[in-house]
Amino acid sequence: MAAEQPYKNVNLLGHWQDGSDYYVHVEFEKLACEFLWLEVYGLSEGGPSSLSWNDIDGEKGDREPGLHGFTLQIDLEGKQFSSLEIVTRHLCDSGFSDNIFLQIPLPVVALA
Repeated sequence: MAAEQPYKNVNLLGHWQDGSDYYVHVEFEKLACEFLWLEVYGLSEGGPSSLSWNDIDGEKGDREPGLHGFTLQIDLEGKQFSSLEIVTRHLCDSGFSDNIFLQIPLPVVALA
């Protein structure tokens, strides 16, 4: 039996930086399972860093099946990362489902 898939068709609609905040606007199709949490990690040569975030659209928590979207405001904490990784955990009938929701390569900026 195949494991349940909590969502599909994750589309990055836009992403941009404003000061030390990075914004990520996505849409996705929720299929099944109960949403438990979302974490954002900044990846660099020094390893992953857990980053604080806020859903500026105000929607949080589990959603009904169907098409959804959100815009995250992510605090980069003044650090430079090679990419951002958004990870989710859902509770499905078959158990926990941990997934990389989206990975976003960030532009490399040369330091003066």
